[in-house]
Amino acid sequence: MDKQLVNLYVNWNQMYIFSRKDEFTESDLEIFKTLIINWAKGFIKLLSPYSPSQMQLPKLHNWMYHVIDAIKEHGAINGFVTETYESLHKKWVKNPYRISNRRDATLQMLNTVRRQNIINYLFQFSKPVGSNVKQNTSVMNGKIFTFELSSFDKFVSSYRNTTTLAPEALEAFNQFLPTLDKFFDLINLAEFITTHLIISVKWYGSAVISSGDTVRANSNWYGQPIFDNVSINMDSNEIEDYTTYDGLCFGKISSFNEAFYLALVRWYDYKYKNRLNLYDCPWIKLTSQYEFIPVDSVVEPIHIIPRFEKNNEYLMKRRSKPSYKRARRIRDS
Repeated sequence: MDKQLVNLYVNWNQMYIFSRKDEFTESDLEIFKTLIINWAKGFIKLLSPYSPSQMQLPKLHNWMYHVIDAIKEHGAINGFVTETYESLHKKWVKNPYRISNRRDATLQMLNTVRRQNIINYLFQFSKPVGSNVKQNTSVMNGKIFTFELSSFDKFVSSYRNTTTLAPEALEAFNQFLPTLDKFFDLINLAEFITTHLIISVKWYGSAVISSGDTVRANSNWYGQPIFDNVSINMDSNEIEDYTTYDGLCFGKISSFNEAFYLALVRWYDYKYKNRLNLYDCPWIKLTSQYEFIPVDSVVEPIHIIPRFEKNNEYLMKRRSKPSYKRARRIRDS
């Protein structure tokens, strides 16, 4: 028995080494066919008593009777190996399924793969190359946590259980992935490259913006939650699509992340379309719309004054009127 196993192993190695050739001639194929038959006969004879199917295996049948014809038609069989496809299956099917909640899993998997592809593509441009690339003028401070985007749901579940969060931060978690999808839809993705990068998102509690002001979004700043209201420069090509205040819109900062130097904001809008100001101040309300914007498009902190005994009514007071990098805003559907 031992000798038969040794001979079978030797025959297998000879056949396998020969199968790795890059090119085959007619004489090579005859030799290869002989090696296959010699190995297969020994394999079936030795192991069929232990096989419930008596070695009636599709892969074995294909190897014995069809591999030679496949080489004649398609060339060397190095391209037939399954290691690459097994690796891709793990990365793009198994892992996305494991991080889903198993409910409508296919849709969740597709969204996960889509986000990863887009982020990998954008990651190529997140680091400046050459001296002509414009640097960010804002600086993020107060790192709160770092997490991988692929395990976002797991991170949120764990972090919620161990940390006291303000309602603004909890809602920011709920809005993070859907809003990230909307941000990606604004970007031209006619071409994208799939890489094997793991994107880490650094979550910050504050940023020093271009004006020199510090803007905060933190559940625990000296024991109190703080989520600053800011004015935001809008894309000049889209100013006419919205009612702005000297080209500015207003929002409440929900979070900062360094993955692409973005801030998650919740938008304010005018309370009434037919009357924009009250007491010479913009008369606004807080909407349910969230978006990611470049941090450099934040102009300055603003003062939001609630109207007492009124529901969701505010007056806005700002300071100066500088001009910085502009943000694009998604139209309300």
